[in-house]
Amino acid sequence: MEKDNHPLHKYIAKIVSAEFKDSKISCDSECYVRKIDKNLNSLCYEKDREKSEFSQADMIILKDNKIKVIIEIEDSNVTPNQACGKVLAAALARYCFPKRGEAHKGISNSVLFIQVLNKDKMKSKGNKKHQLKLLEKAIDDKIKFSKIKEYKLYSFSTKDHCHKMIKEIREFLK
Repeated sequence: MEKDNHPLHKYIAKIVSAEFKDSKISCDSECYVRKIDKNLNSLCYEKDREKSEFSQADMIILKDNKIKVIIEIEDSNVTPNQACGKVLAAALARYCFPKRGEAHKGISNSVLFIQVLNKDKMKSKGNKKHQLKLLEKAIDDKIKFSKIKEYKLYSFSTKDHCHKMIKEIREFLK
């Protein structure tokens, strides 16, 4: 039996796909569950994907055929550095290519970026909760130069409920 190296990815994908059945959701292979399109979701700076890919989003939710929500899930590397790098790469992107050879998707002028860190992988020393709140506030304050208008940072395990995150997404998609 093959070991699942991305349990948090699949857990979040199942919850999001169940809660937003009527939305167009796309995910990478780490998040793949039935009912969701499996794609690369390459976030790029130019229309030439091969030359300008900055990152690949774990999950995206489309509204009016444009990217409205980007979800990044960190199963193992849960450092502030990793969090900052992922959101900056997405903030700089101007195009998203769901699949190789497929036309790009537009990015809405108002995007919600959600980052989920695996709390089981966090060191128990110090005040992680306080550090994460400061990081969330700092990124949310500074990221407004881009199409990302809201940034939310969560720490979950596969045993946690994600009600607050789902509520945030629902409110943003209205």
